[in-house]
Amino acid sequence: MPYDNRQSLLHSAIGQKIRFYRMMRGATAMNLAAEAGISTGMLSKIERGSISPSLGTLQSLSTALGLPMSVLFQNCEKRSRAVFTSGGGMEGWPCQNKLKASHRLLGGGSGVLGVTLNPYHITLTQPSDNLPEFEHQSMEFLHVLKGELVYGHGDKHYHMAAGDSLFFHARVPHGPIELVSLPVHLLAVVCHHQNAAS
Repeated sequence: MPYDNRQSLLHSAIGQKIRFYRMMRGATAMNLAAEAGISTGMLSKIERGSISPSLGTLQSLSTALGLPMSVLFQNCEKRSRAVFTSGGGMEGWPCQNKLKASHRLLGGGSGVLGVTLNPYHITLTQPSDNLPEFEHQSMEFLHVLKGELVYGHGDKHYHMAAGDSLFFHARVPHGPIELVSLPVHLLAVVCHHQNAAS
């Protein structure tokens, strides 16, 4: 492959990673650019892979994202990496079964863009007067497939029905507040950077 094409692919891969981790943090381009000491326009060009950022700029961006700079260069060669799970996953009881529910781990894995991702299908079929609260060092995406519930995140409550989603920092205390209409089927995707895994 010509050198110019390899450079273009590298710039594009680095830009995509910066955008991915920025969105995982829930940061706007303006906020990240300010933290890194660069203009929003420059960050936009870096994320699109249209310019070649200096090592100093990449160091500033990785520091602002809370990542080692080496993460931006991991797996930048042109190859695909994916994790396939067949058979509907496996039964599991995460969080010491604090929530009386069926949890099915649908798949997931680590090493793709330097993150570990675990998607769960959670089924709640019984009312409970003692719903637990969770807290862990990751990001979480919650999507209601069926049913209705009130979900708490910090001091906010969200009334969620089928089709509703919630994306949040899981280090903030969170969990179901009220099960309004049973059964409740949830897709929960837990994602954390490998260096933050515990």
